[in-house]
Amino acid sequence: MGTANRLGELCGRTAAWAFVGVGAVLAYEVVMRYVFGAPTIWAEEVARMIQIWASYLAAGMLLAQRRMIRVSAVTNRRLGQNVGPRAFHCCGSPAFA
Repeated sequence: MGTANRLGELCGRTAAWAFVGVGAVLAYEVVMRYVFGAPTIWAEEVARMIQIWASYLAAGMLLAQRRMIRVSAVTNRRLGQNVGPRAFHCCGSPAFA
């Protein structure tokens, strides 16, 4: 495995743990707000920043694995299964960009 693949894998694992952190921060906020009646002023913003950075880390890993989100329902209906979605991605994607 090359250095770029190892780096992508590390970014993916870091992103996964960061999303767990987002859940923990938001759970802490819910408990503080509804159980103790003392909402925090930082939890929502910290969770948002962690989520943004985790999304960037995960996007790098997904791009390296060629697993980005595709709308295959549109390509399968327009071009049929025989042609394949690659022709639509090459020719039709710029129209939606």
